[in-house]
Amino acid sequence: MVLPKPIGAAATGGGAQPRPEGTLIWAGDTSDLRYALLQAGTDAPLYALPGNLDRLITERESTWAGLVLPTELSAQALPVCEKRDGLSKAIAGIDTIAWVKALPEPFGFACLTGGIVQALRETVPEGSLGGAALLENFPAAHFALPALIQLGFTPYGIARGALARAAARLGVGIEAPSSLSTAPMLRLSRSPQSPHLIHVEIDGTSVPLGLVELHTAGAQIRLLTSREPTLSPMYEVLSERFPTA
Repeated sequence: MVLPKPIGAAATGGGAQPRPEGTLIWAGDTSDLRYALLQAGTDAPLYALPGNLDRLITERESTWAGLVLPTELSAQALPVCEKRDGLSKAIAGIDTIAWVKALPEPFGFACLTGGIVQALRETVPEGSLGGAALLENFPAAHFALPALIQLGFTPYGIARGALARAAARLGVGIEAPSSLSTAPMLRLSRSPQSPHLIHVEIDGTSVPLGLVELHTAGAQIRLLTSREPTLSPMYEVLSERFPTA
């Protein structure tokens, strides 16, 4: 399989290059924000290879550390990635696939949940975690549910599809929005600017768009490289993509 050259510091020029040890594969489009954040956050070799997930798994090279998946590929990953961590099993969601040398089979993880937790910890005022959270039924809502539970929020929303199944597996209830007596402190929904981004409002104020993506990419870098992401250039990516007035 011929892949594009590594990005940034990993590029060495010339035609097709052997993939070095610890290669990360982005399985989405190069215009995606997550890809730009991965580029900025790590000097590990990074290749973009959108396409057939089954083929990526089957033809995986021994030097690959793992695959980073856009949210829309999560459901496709479930049948080809039987081994998963506890969270990924509970919510039936995968956004990162890693290979452990002792285990040749792909192992699935759900890093978006940790990205949501970190984004909320960064933006919710200290001492204000908890209370009511309105969770709309967008494609990644089942990743968000355990994040809300971990931070002490009471989830409100219309539980159906993947969200309802995740709630049942986690053993948590989702309250009906009609039972809210006041406006919820926290609201999570699909971003009107991009269907692949999560829009977060705290007391009616929107948090910086893409912050969840930034912390999700950071979690994926930690998982696949065992190193901390370089956050400063990742924040610069957000500033360039979504400049404030």
